[in-house]
Amino acid sequence: MRSSALLPALCALCALAGQLQAFEVSIEPAVLLVEHGSSIRLKCKTTCPDPAAKGNLETSIRKHDFQSGPGEMSVELINITEWRSSVLCSYTCSGIRKTESAELVTYRALEQPVLELVPWMEEGESRNLTCWVPEVAPVRNLTVTLRRGAEILHTHTFQNDTHVSPVHVPLTWEVTARRQHHGLNVTCQAVLSLEPHGPRFSRTAAPVTLAVYDFPADPELGPEMHLEVNETANATCTIHTLFPAARFALSLDGRPLPVSVSEDGRRAVAELSLPQPGAFGLVCAGQVGPRERRAQTTVHVYSFPAPQLHVSTAGPAAGETVAVQCTLPAGHSPQIQLRLRSEARLLTSWSTSPLHWALAAHEEDNGIEIVCEAKLPAGGKVPKTSAPVRLSITYKPRLDEAGCPQQQRWTEGQEAALRCSARGNPPPSVACARDGQPFPVAVLQPATRAHAGSYRCWATNRLGTAERTVTVLVEHHDPPVLLAVLLAAAVLAVLALTGAAYGIYYRKKKIRQYKLQEKQRQLELQALAGSSAKAAPNGSAPAAEPLNSPPPLRQPECLSRRGRVLLQPGCWPGSCSEPAARSFGASRKGWGIPTAAARTPSMRTGPLLHPFPSWHHSPTVGTRPGRSPWPRPRCRPPAAMPRHGRPALALALAVALLALRGRVAPEPTSSPFAVAVAGPTAVPYGSTVLVNCSTTCPEAAARGLETSLAKRETRRGPGWLVVQLLNVTEPSTHLVCYFTCFGQRKVAPLTVVAYRFPDPRLALSSPNASLRQPVAAECSSAPSQPPGLLLHLRSSRGAQESGKEGRVRLELMAGEEDDGLEFVCEAELPVGNRTLRKSSAPATLSVTYEPRLDEAGCPQQQRWTEGQEAALRCSARGNPPPSVACARDGQPFPVAVLQPATRAHAGSYRCWATNRLGTAERTVAVLVEHHDRPVLLAVLLAAAVLAVLALTGAAYGIYYRKKKIGQYKLQEKQRPLELQALAGSSAKAAPNGSAPAAEP
Repeated sequence: MRSSALLPALCALCALAGQLQAFEVSIEPAVLLVEHGSSIRLKCKTTCPDPAAKGNLETSIRKHDFQSGPGEMSVELINITEWRSSVLCSYTCSGIRKTESAELVTYRALEQPVLELVPWMEEGESRNLTCWVPEVAPVRNLTVTLRRGAEILHTHTFQNDTHVSPVHVPLTWEVTARRQHHGLNVTCQAVLSLEPHGPRFSRTAAPVTLAVYDFPADPELGPEMHLEVNETANATCTIHTLFPAARFALSLDGRPLPVSVSEDGRRAVAELSLPQPGAFGLVCAGQVGPRERRAQTTVHVYSFPAPQLHVSTAGPAAGETVAVQCTLPAGHSPQIQLRLRSEARLLTSWSTSPLHWALAAHEEDNGIEIVCEAKLPAGGKVPKTSAPVRLSITYKPRLDEAGCPQQQRWTEGQEAALRCSARGNPPPSVACARDGQPFPVAVLQPATRAHAGSYRCWATNRLGTAERTVTVLVEHHDPPVLLAVLLAAAVLAVLALTGAAYGIYYRKKKIRQYKLQEKQRQLELQALAGSSAKAAPNGSAPAAEPLNSPPPLRQPECLSRRGRVLLQPGCWPGSCSEPAARSFGASRKGWGIPTAAARTPSMRTGPLLHPFPSWHHSPTVGTRPGRSPWPRPRCRPPAAMPRHGRPALALALAVALLALRGRVAPEPTSSPFAVAVAGPTAVPYGSTVLVNCSTTCPEAAARGLETSLAKRETRRGPGWLVVQLLNVTEPSTHLVCYFTCFGQRKVAPLTVVAYRFPDPRLALSSPNASLRQPVAAECSSAPSQPPGLLLHLRSSRGAQESGKEGRVRLELMAGEEDDGLEFVCEAELPVGNRTLRKSSAPATLSVTYEPRLDEAGCPQQQRWTEGQEAALRCSARGNPPPSVACARDGQPFPVAVLQPATRAHAGSYRCWATNRLGTAERTVAVLVEHHDRPVLLAVLLAAAVLAVLALTGAAYGIYYRKKKIGQYKLQEKQRPLELQALAGSSAKAAPNGSAPAAEP
């Protein structure tokens, strides 16, 4: 009895002990997260069923206990300032103690990051961007992102950082400056994420603006300037390569000048005007970003007054000496040089002021103008001249061959004048006489034979008299009467022979026509008489038939040619009959003509001519010698066509189509899908690239692009993916595009090369060179990536120099032919399987030299034709371009101006070309060609033409009259014959005595 009651009690005790041993201890919340300096309330719980179980919470932080219930204990941790601590919760249940610990994470609110300022960056320069995030705790929950505009440069996480106390976190990333980056904002965003158990902090630093510049070369200010006092000129400062806009500053001896900048921002112009002579320093300062470059030159200001010319006398007598003096006013620049010039003749060489010269006056010096020129050896200024002084030299009259030829030839009937003019100062008066009788000088009159003879002429002025004897010869030509008579006789003879020949030919032609008409008339009368004599079998008169009755209509024939049935007009389908069928062209080239016996009666007729008729061959129908006979056509209806071939034809077509389909259909490939990648293989350094990945699998399970570059997926769709590669700076990058389809993974590789291709630069040592000055052209460039940049320096004349990276130089000695020579610098960079090319702006060499007058531009002898438009051709070479002028007998004559040529234009012209470096002269002779009209020959030709026309008209009148007379006589002769034939046929009677039938 006792043993049976003890057993259940023991079992219940064991079950209670098992429940007591299986209790748990936990802390709420599970993750203890608190801001630094704040408080947190937590609970320590147990599953122990014993109400007497005791618990405890141990921590190094000051705490405050709250009222606890059975199985739980509430505690508040106050003012938590420790960065690393833990909480230990323990419970004792039925003598068994269990503990649970939890780490207390202390964080600090995120402060605003600080982004270090970035100074100006030169294009291509690399610099570090640094962003500081102050007092971050805990660091392992921090994420920092650097952005340039909308582009993400770098994102960094600190998951492996073990710091729990606040630390300053830096993030550094290297960037390379490009022009397109100028003005973009760089931002730094810091995110401290404690989710899902705590808050998320996001702060962004104040943006920093990137400033990029490019200023590789110094400004160009040009050579030294030479200005006259108070002369206004512009000084130009140019910067060829710059980014962004430049700031210009021009100063003259430290004094700033007002500047106007061109629209493109590459050129600045300042106006210079100085009131006193001297040498002044002109400085151009160009600033792009933080970089400043300078160019300097010198401005020479001089006093350049006009020279003054003095002569001892302006009207000397021949043989007298004239003293000439040229001076400059006081205060002139000592570099000025003087010289004397008389029109195009140089009297002295260049010398300093004052300049003295003596002239021994001669007759040929009368009327010359003397001027004094002043020039500066440097600066390229136009020389200044004094007021001209004209010399009037007095001398006795002169009668020479040029003005008063001793022998003058006139032509009878033409206008002529006695030419005699004299030289002398004062101008002499000229008179002539023949046999003591005065004769007018220079007066046109018709020349006759009576004018031939000798004339005495004299010229007189206040200094004396000159005489000269002139002989006039009058040329005359008798008309060629004999020639005219012979020409008229020849024309008349030719006309007579032509008329006789035509008369003989016309007579024979008319005789043949008459004989033919007579023969035709006889045949017609015989045929008419024979038809009238025929009688009917019963003795009746034959029925009268109308004259010229049409032949009876015949049935149209169906023709065949080369196996096809042809129809003549009037042959309709179904009208083909056996006698009507014949071979087309059977009578040509010896072919046999079909006969009635050869025509086969098996020809079929029907309503239509079938396109495929059956044929019967006959050895005598349509044959040609040595060849097989032509088939004869048969008319056959469509119903006669055999139809047994149509199913076979359809079957053959079906078989052919099936065979073609089987041959065109693509064979199944061993691979179920393919992967392709498309994108550029060579890109500029630091650029952004789009890469397109695609596959033939419509349901790809996985896709992507593997690369070491920063990337961003932009778009995707069924079977394709577009990825953007950011800041491609690696020299060679290998990309892999992959797709997974039905458990199979396939890839497509692509290699992208980033290259640096700098612009080639071209520089001339002396863009404005003088003659025989050494000039060097230099082509250079910055280093390239990949290396291997090839430079070519070319000139428009064909010269070329080539070299690798660095610089290429071409030297020459400036000559006249080099003026306007163009140079260009070209660069080639091999990248992968293609070659990139760039060219610099061309540079032109200007070579200054004195004027040149040569045969090509100013021929010494020029031929004009009287009455036609002509112009005096004279052009010069030189730099600066020279001005050209011409004169004849001291009077200016226009150059390159069209005008009607006359005999008066014949003669010599003096031409000269001038620029600031000198003067060139040349004498041009103009010859005017003239042709007198042969009046007598024109009259003879006109008379001959009129005679020919008159004889032709007379011959045609005689021929027409004879023709009409012949026609009339022939008609008169034919009419009696026709009446006789008609009367004879009417008089015949029939055998039975009946009257003949009336005829129409």
